Amino acid sequence: MKGDDKEVARNSERTYLKARRRRKGCVFMLDMERQILEKFAWIIPKLSEEDKSYLMGLGDGMSIKTEKQEELKRDGAGQEGSGMVCEGKG
Repeated sequence: MKGDDKEVARNSERTYLKARRRRKGCVFMLDMERQILEKFAWIIPKLSEEDKSYLMGLGDGMSIKTEKQEELKRDGAGQEGSGMVCEGKG
């Protein structure tokens, strides 16, 4: 990576770590997560606006999917017939 690319990667990593710290109270970054951030930090400045828009849409779609899955887990936890087993209920 060039010097500018490394700086972009470090800034992306710092932003990511701040978000994780706020969300979980501690910071854990897997090697794969770090590699993904470094790869995107390197490639994004070189992409066309069309490709950047595609990546943004892909990220938004993944975010929506994850939020819905988490919501279903929360909402379905206490409902009968949801297939989930709750402790303390017979």
